[in-house]
Amino acid sequence: MKQLTTIIVILLVALVSCAPIEPRRLDTQSLIGERASITHLRMLDGSTGQTRVFAPGPELTAALDFVAELEPQRETEQEPRSGYLYWLAGYRDGEEVFRLQFGGQVVNVDGVQYRPDRDLTAALNTVWDSVPYGGLVDLAMTDLASTLGLSVDQVTPLAVEAHTFPDTSLGVPQEGMMYAQVLTDGWIITLGAEGGTYTYHAAGETIVRAE
Repeated sequence: MKQLTTIIVILLVALVSCAPIEPRRLDTQSLIGERASITHLRMLDGSTGQTRVFAPGPELTAALDFVAELEPQRETEQEPRSGYLYWLAGYRDGEEVFRLQFGGQVVNVDGVQYRPDRDLTAALNTVWDSVPYGGLVDLAMTDLASTLGLSVDQVTPLAVEAHTFPDTSLGVPQEGMMYAQVLTDGWIITLGAEGGTYTYHAAGETIVRAE
């Protein structure tokens, strides 16, 4: 009997030693993967429901840097939490490849909670405010997806360029409409979907398809 007990104890120790150890720190570098292949990020404000898209450019690079530098620690007690400040998702080849849900002092990834080394509220607000074209790219992507009968994930932002239009028609005048003849600062947004390229002109809260 004593011999049997000893064998059982040895087996249990062996099993425990072979069990995979849960990583304590979130590896955000692996979460992102190949950075060059991330086409865009989508960020949602949990308090307003507004969405902003980070198209290719310095804002996308800075937002990826923010994620990569986080490396929060896994929380010992995984208590349910409701509400969030923002979520931030990355896309590659028309698919969402990662999503982080943020509270001020917690990061949730795939239902697992991690605690950063500082309160992230101010940093998240800075990331949100860093998009100079605001929600215009999201509006254009949503419009194109609706027009083509696609999901918005199947639309990819290719480029966003600042542009000054000669009047409030944004370079796309409609017959019978009158436009203020004033220089209007805005954006030219280029989107890709189903192998095609589509252009939108935007300013303020307005987007118009340029083709």
